Amino acid sequence: MCQTMVSIIACLALVFGWNAIIVKDIALGG
Repeated sequence: MCQTMVSIIACLALVFGWNAIIVKDIALGG
């Protein structure tokens, strides 16, 4: 899905963004 440099950066930003949100939710107890 991520083929161009911009797409790769956008995908990484989304992935890390969601991971940060998930980790934050877990840390706060859901």
